[in-house]
Amino acid sequence: MKILKLKNEKLYKTLFIVLIVLLFMPIVQNNIIHFNIKELNGVTLETEKPKLSFETYKNGSFQRQFDTYLTEKVGFREFFIRTYNQYIWSFYTKTFNDNVSIGKDRWLYSTVNVRDHYQSLIYDVNFTNERMTNKLDNEALRLYKLQEILKEYGVTLFICMLPGKDYVFPEYLPQNNGFDKPEGVHAYDVLKENFKKYGNNHIDINQLFLNWKGNVDFPLFYKTCTHWSNIATVHSSDTILRYMESLSGLNINNISIGKQYRDKARKPDQDLEELLNKAFFTPTVKYQYADATIIPDSNAVKPKLIAIGDSFFWNMTYVLPMKDLFEYYHYWYYNNTVYFDQRYSNTSQFDLVSELLDSDFVMLSYCTAQIYDLDRKFINNALVRLCYDDDEIQERIEQVVTRMRNSEKWSTEIANKAKNSGRSVDDIMYEDAHYTIFHIPEEYFPELKGDEVPTKRSGHLLSLISSKTL
Repeated sequence: MKILKLKNEKLYKTLFIVLIVLLFMPIVQNNIIHFNIKELNGVTLETEKPKLSFETYKNGSFQRQFDTYLTEKVGFREFFIRTYNQYIWSFYTKTFNDNVSIGKDRWLYSTVNVRDHYQSLIYDVNFTNERMTNKLDNEALRLYKLQEILKEYGVTLFICMLPGKDYVFPEYLPQNNGFDKPEGVHAYDVLKENFKKYGNNHIDINQLFLNWKGNVDFPLFYKTCTHWSNIATVHSSDTILRYMESLSGLNINNISIGKQYRDKARKPDQDLEELLNKAFFTPTVKYQYADATIIPDSNAVKPKLIAIGDSFFWNMTYVLPMKDLFEYYHYWYYNNTVYFDQRYSNTSQFDLVSELLDSDFVMLSYCTAQIYDLDRKFINNALVRLCYDDDEIQERIEQVVTRMRNSEKWSTEIANKAKNSGRSVDDIMYEDAHYTIFHIPEEYFPELKGDEVPTKRSGHLLSLISSKTL
């Protein structure tokens, strides 16, 4: 009994020491020795250290913000979060990340894809099937007009309809237990019919994946990612390049796809599992890859590409020898941030007409869950600026501003908006007028009405063309 008692006392002391060490380790991490801890994946907004004042103390905001601030600064916070996330995943197959949904057999989906599958994303953009259908019809028609105008100047525009995991593998989707709105129209389904109706250049990679499913010896999507797999990107990119050749008549370098091999996961084949911020990745067989190389062709040309789209295009830059295929490949991420262009960081910084005319191809590439807003201030903006000069556009803006000033209701709304935002009435008024004329350009630019391609061209466009021919 005495020996057993001594052993218990030793165990209790050991556990007590371990507990004390665990309690003090965060203090050590923050103030004495800093250990490098793997950061959490995803976007995190750090809370600023609050400033104490009588007002912030009185209304309680200082206490609340300081509590949040201290919580974010706890030592080994990332380690504890990953450990707990691993626990709830391993024992309960759950996650606290609302952006990731867990399907059957632990397949992971972006929640936006799950929502799109069960009720469509019209509720994020518009409110009714009719409004969404009209919006998508207008976008397809404007895009066709833009396509035909650019074609006159040797620029080929086309849409690349990229795949959605929920379309290709619906059988692993989680049950619908959170989306109670009626199913609405889906942008992919509507747009592919519109593109056929108007004659838009487009290639449907989502349908290609559906045709490939069960008939190819490589994975199209991994259960751990939301993007097309890297190896599927290689094979479908070859199809995209051949389509670009057929549209333009240019001879673009062919790629050779090497033998398949297995390797550890590469970006972004585990992107959804990374967002779970677990301590360990799920044990799995190694991921499948194939390398792409250029087939030498002395007669081939290297065209200039502008890619406007979502994050799926990153896969192409990971797996293709882009510098051997293109003279340049400027990537306008959601028509906002600019990548692979040393001159600019944002699309607001350059002359849009000049950039378009300098390219050989303009590719709009969005997956099924992101194509609801195909325009993203590109289609309408490009169409108007190819046909109208800045002074004509400004004249239309001034006309709308005059209407705003003469409308009591409109003026009141703008005054309230200015007050709430802390900006001047004039700033809000001109900003709203600019949005108004580009949102529905046909109402303010008569040459854009109807189904026919407008014949009017901006003087700026014509001067650019003239300077190139000199």
